[in-house]
Amino acid sequence: MVRVVVIGPAAVRVMGEARAGFERLLRADPGGFIYGVTTRPGVEVGTAITPEDLREYARRFRGVGRGFGRDCLDERVVRGIVFDRLADFIGGNAKVRPELAQRVAALLDGPLPRVPLDGRAAPGKIPASCM
Repeated sequence: MVRVVVIGPAAVRVMGEARAGFERLLRADPGGFIYGVTTRPGVEVGTAITPEDLREYARRFRGVGRGFGRDCLDERVVRGIVFDRLADFIGGNAKVRPELAQRVAALLDGPLPRVPLDGRAAPGKIPASCM
């Protein structure tokens, strides 16, 4: 059975508008506090990221989640997690570019990575695969 997730043009428009608004906010208040965007996350939250370094920081940031343990979530649960994150993207709440949402949607068309049942991951992130 082939399952294809398609993101409609209206959703792409909403995501694009939300992202453009977020980028306007960043330009309007370059020194503003936006956790994990204009500051480092976690214990480094007091460390600001300069406006000149924002783009490079965003490109290399991968989160801090690490999984461990042998048991993994059932693939149906992982699919639900990915779909939930995609729904957040499509609603325009995550301020991501529509291209990222398209990539996440494409994940749902194939086998998903194994996700540890026991472990730690950053909030809002898809955890690392089982080892």
